[in-house]
Amino acid sequence: MSKQSDEELQNEPLNEEDNLDESIEQWASMNEKLGKVVKGLKAACFATSAIFTVKNLFSGFKGEAMARNAVMTGSNGWNDKCEDLVEGK
Repeated sequence: MSKQSDEELQNEPLNEEDNLDESIEQWASMNEKLGKVVKGLKAACFATSAIFTVKNLFSGFKGEAMARNAVMTGSNGWNDKCEDLVEGK
């Protein structure tokens, strides 16, 4: 085994602290970037929701919403078929 000098032993904790500081800075940077991505995706989600809300409002005036409702909830509609599939009928 080689013996380390007193100076090397004294500098070793400083190197570990430097490495830890660098790691913390890298994680903080990644966290900040990820936060920006999440904010962007939230904004896109809200914008899409608003667009579909307005679209559905205007399509309701044309009767499309009533037709969609009839297909989904009417007799033997999709909700009934889905329920049958879930129950295994």
